[in-house]
Formats: sequence, C-alpha cells, structure tokens
Amino acid sequence: MSPGWRQLPAAAILLGIAAFVCPARAQEQPPSNADCLDCHGDKDIDEGLPPGESLFVDPAHFQASVHVDLACVDCHSGATAPHEALPQVDCASCHEDEVQAWKHGSHQPGSKETTPDCVTCHTAHAILSASNPDSPTSRIHQPKLCGQCHGRTTQFVIEEPWLQRQRPFFAFQRGIHGRALAAGKAAAATCGDCHRVHDVRPPSDPSSPIYRLSVPKTCGKCHTEEAHKFLLSVHGQAAEAGAQDAPVCTSCHGIHEILPRVDPNSPIASQQIARTTCPRCHAGVRLSREYGTPAGRVNTFMDSYHGLASQRGSKAVANCASCHGVHDILPSSDPRSTIAPANVSRTCGKCHPGASENFVQVPVHGPPEQAGIASYAAEWVRTAYLWLIGVTVMFFLLVNGSDFARQLRLHLRRQKRAGVERFGSAARWQHVLLLLSFVLLVLTGFALRFPESWWARALLPVSEQTRSTLHRIGGLVLIALALLHGFTLRSGRGGGFLRRIRPGLADVRELREELAFNILGGWRRAPHASWFGLREKLEYWSVLWGTVVMAVTGLILWFEREALQWVAGWVWDVCHVIHYYEAWLALLAILFGHFYSVIFDPRVYPLDGSFLHGLRSRRRARGMRGGTKHHE
Repeated sequence: MSPGWRQLPAAAILLGIAAFVCPARAQEQPPSNADCLDCHGDKDIDEGLPPGESLFVDPAHFQASVHVDLACVDCHSGATAPHEALPQVDCASCHEDEVQAWKHGSHQPGSKETTPDCVTCHTAHAILSASNPDSPTSRIHQPKLCGQCHGRTTQFVIEEPWLQRQRPFFAFQRGIHGRALAAGKAAAATCGDCHRVHDVRPPSDPSSPIYRLSVPKTCGKCHTEEAHKFLLSVHGQAAEAGAQDAPVCTSCHGIHEILPRVDPNSPIASQQIARTTCPRCHAGVRLSREYGTPAGRVNTFMDSYHGLASQRGSKAVANCASCHGVHDILPSSDPRSTIAPANVSRTCGKCHPGASENFVQVPVHGPPEQAGIASYAAEWVRTAYLWLIGVTVMFFLLVNGSDFARQLRLHLRRQKRAGVERFGSAARWQHVLLLLSFVLLVLTGFALRFPESWWARALLPVSEQTRSTLHRIGGLVLIALALLHGFTLRSGRGGGFLRRIRPGLADVRELREELAFNILGGWRRAPHASWFGLREKLEYWSVLWGTVVMAVTGLILWFEREALQWVAGWVWDVCHVIHYYEAWLALLAILFGHFYSVIFDPRVYPLDGSFLHGLRSRRRARGMRGGTKHHE
C-alpha cells in the first residue's frame, strides 16, 4: 500500500466506504413541504376516492394555519416521498396535556366511527387558533361545531344510548346564551364553558363540571354574585352537604334552554314561579318527610289573594321569590332571612308601604303554627261554617226536594190524563234501556279517559278494570238494543214509522217558519208542526248513526289483537279518535238538543213524561199535521 494512502484521514476513509456500500441511503432525505404539495396540492389527487375521503391539502389553508411553521414530516413523522401510507399522527407529541384530557373524557378513543378525535373539531390542516373568529373552535362557532353530532337528535341517541337528551343543541340555540352568541357576543357562555373543551365528562361523573352538585360553581364562573348568594342560602348549603335533592341553578333556570326572566315561557318568569317552578319540590310530601319542611305551602299560597291573582295572570302580584328571595333563600330562623320576624315588615313594605305589625301577622300560608288561640281560631270558624253549610244544604234538599217530587208527580198525572198515545210499550222499554246504557257508557267511558278527575273518583270509585268491564257491558246492551230496534222496524208498524220519520223538504220549510215565528214574530199564530219535527228526526237518525259508529269502533278497540290481523295499525288509531270524539258529540247533542225538548221546553218543564206513559198532550197534538193519534 502506498504511503499516500496511509496519510488519508480516517474519517474520509469511512465516508468513502459508506458511500460505496450504501449509496441510496446516503442520498435519502425527508421530503419538504413543497415535495408533499407537489402531489397533495393538486385536486386531481382525489380522483377515484370514495365520497367523504380526500388527500387534497389546500396550500392557502395550510399557510393560514397555526402549523405554518411546521414541516409536514413534523406531524407525519417518518414519511417518505413517494409513499403508500402515512404513519399515524400523534398530536400528543406537542399537545400532551390536551390529548390526555381528551382520552379521559366522554370523547375518548373508541371503536365507533362516530367518536370524535382531534381532526373532528380542529380539522386536519386548516387549523386555526380558538381566538380566530374563523376557527370552528372559536367561542362564536362552538355551538355549531358541537351541533354536528349533538344536533342529530334521535339518530345520535340511538348510536350513543348513554346520552339521554335528544335535543340539547336546539334547546341551547333557543336559550339566552345561544341567542347572544348568534348575535356575535363572544363573551356569552358556550359549550366549553360548562362542559370543558377536551375533558368532557357526563353529568353522572362527580368530577364533571355539570355534575349536579358542581353546577353552582360552574355557573359561578360567570355569575359570581348570584353563585355567592346561592352557596350561602339554604339550597346552596344543602347542595354543599351533598344532598342530591337540593335544587341547583339548572333546577330553576333550565339546562340548555335558559330563558330570561321577562320571557313568559321562562320557569323564572313572575307568573311561573309559584305555579310551576317552586311546586316541583314544595308541592309534594316527600320533601317535607325527608327534610322536615312545612307541608302544603304551595296549596295554601295558591288559595291566598297573591296566589289567586297570580292564577288570573297578574304579573305585579307577589310570588314566592318576592318574599323568600331569589338566590339568598334562608329559613325564617336565620336573622338574615327576608322572612325572619324582625325583617317581615320591611319585606312586606316593598309592596305595602307602611305595613304595621298587625298587618304582617296575617298568615300568607294559612293559619300560623304557634300555640294559643290565634292558632286555632280560623280553623274553629272554618269547621263551624262547614257544619252550617252542610245543615243548610240538607234542609233545602229535604224541603224543596220533597215539594219538587210532589209537583212532578202531579205534572206527569196531568199529562197522562189529557194526552193521546204517542209511544207504545215496546218503544218506551227500548228508550229506558237506551237511557240507562247511554248513562253507563258516558260515565265509564269518560272515567277511563280521565281516571283522576274528581267526578270520576266520586261517581265511580272502582278500579280501572271494573270501569272497563262496565263500559263493555253498556256497549253490549247498546248493540242489543240496536238489533232489537231493527227487528221491530221490520214489522208492519215499523214501515209506517220509517215513512213519518224520514226527513224531507217539508221539514225544512217547517223549520224555516218556526224560526221566523220565534225570531221575527211574523205570524200571529204559531205554524203547524208535524208529528215528528225536523229536530226529532235528526235526533233519531243521529242516534242510529252514532250507535253504528260507536259499536264498530268500540269492537275494534276491544278486540285489538284480532282486529289488527285484518286492518292496519293506523286504522286502529283512527278508530280510537273516532270513538272518543263521537262520544263527545253524542253527549253534547243530548245536553244541548234532546234535554231542551224533554226538560227545558216551557211547555213540558220540568219533564216530558211521554217516555214513561207514552202520551202527548191533546193541545200539542192538535197543532200538528198528520192527525191527533199515532201509534209508534
């Protein structure tokens, strides 16, 4: 070996050997951003890709992003050009705290494609700072960003069954915070203020800012004064002690759809506080049993002047918050309370200037609870009046009831002596059975529809099953009567009856003459009336029509399983609607139509007894066309 060779530096010898052995590796360099954009900056790179997938990177978006000073390979570490697939991007290499918070929250990585990741909210390359108003993560755009998933309502709940609320995005938009953000007021509370940005957790997690007992502190980040007063109140102290039943901010103001106090739909509107908001807790007995709070406070307030005026729609009258406070509610035993004995005069004086000591002693929630005669005087007087009212009513029921019964017997006797036959015995029996079945059907049907109404409990104090059985019995009796009546009409008499009961043009003219006589007095004498007037004919055919409709729909509702083998489900729904409203139609027609003819008509008052004895007075019969005697 020559001496010159031996004089070469060792490093140069090693470099030469490396270049000879691995020439390709010596020339390999990471691709630059320009190299990446040579392919990914061309829109044609997306040709042939499935919809929704893209390899295109807009150079303008990348230049405007917060990562403009980074190289592509800083995120796509180890990438070469050209390449088949890119390595997984690890945002934690720079944003470790945010990624760890995301992994521990509700949006943590999972197997579902719907699970949001960094790109879902921040995008892949056009990443802007949250302080940039064009960023999807800016305060103004946060609701829209979250609404991409949480605005999908029912479908989102199906995919994520743990999320029970279906429409938080739409509710937030209607609320005061959502409307403020939509108006460009970036200081208004947005999703991240309450739920956090990366470490989003469900309300069941005690570490969540929307955990029930943590809500006051979360709201207090913006509403500092109100939160301070609340935490010192009886409600706040209970919440601090861990009482899950204690009301917090969302209990009164709502969760997402928070409305201002001046909105009549707001739960804190003056007309809503005593009727809906406070009664949620204070109208039941559970709260008084658990915490020893006085029972019946809502009912006694609603019976007072303030409560009655509130029910009539007064917005100026005092409500619960007017006396007890809004956020700083304290018990009367606390000297700071607005209803403490020493402070009541000042509290009442806000509406009643100059309120005296005697004035403030008038109880707002019923008789006072202190011992002594003052505690029981009002109750004694109330009991005495209840007895007096009962004795008075019983006295008049006995005296006037017996007189009415005697006068009614005489009235029916006179009708029977001076009458001509109108109904035969068979028709009268059918009418009696129709009357009984109709009353039974009305009582049981509406009791099934309104089971908790006072009249249902008073008139039918039986179980739902018994009401249902009685209703079906009444329906069977009605169907049997319809069949029996149809059989009667096939007889010789029935043919003549059908001819007389059939409406015609003569009935219309007769009704016109009657209305003209009643309203205008155009005739000196009343016009002649047919044996069956138009009203009676319409009543008769309405009964037949209603019986058929109620029978058919009732049987379909009764035998639901069998009927749905032959008809579609919507037919059953329609039958349910028809059955209910046909019942109302029948009841109102009887009350306002038939009852006038047989009770309130001055010519027959207090009762037309023809359905009992089958006779009509000769005087009325002589004024009718078609003779003075008909057998029906």
